[in-house]
Amino acid sequence: MAAFGESADFIFRAPFIPQWNEMQAAFNDNLGTFWNEGGDAQTELDKIQTQLESIITD
Repeated sequence: MAAFGESADFIFRAPFIPQWNEMQAAFNDNLGTFWNEGGDAQTELDKIQTQLESIITD
């Protein structure tokens, strides 16, 4: 049980903002398309940027 306490400093904690899941989905969806179907990385990154800006400003 001590290992759990010792490893607590290494646990990833996502930033606590209400839009975090939406932001993560924007990355996952668009990068998933790029990695699985190919295409242009810049195009996918531009889509991500647009979606992130939309999420934050809403």
